[in-house]
Amino acid sequence: MTFVGTALAVLAAMVVLGGVVFLLAKPLMKSVLGALEPAVAAGLGRAFERTRQSYGKNPLGLVPVMEKLTPLGLID
Repeated sequence: MTFVGTALAVLAAMVVLGGVVFLLAKPLMKSVLGALEPAVAAGLGRAFERTRQSYGKNPLGLVPVMEKLTPLGLID
């Protein structure tokens, strides 16, 4: 094969591989995110529960946090 033929073969293989990745990306991401969702939800639940417990005992502990946040930061 010549250089041009090899380059075209590599380009064709890249196009085919790109098409396969494009077609499989969404289902693959859905399955990965679906598998991670329970673990992430449990971790966030524990984190929010600890935060609620600590600030529930002393709500004034939020004052320094509120001083540092801007109104836009609160909305975000």
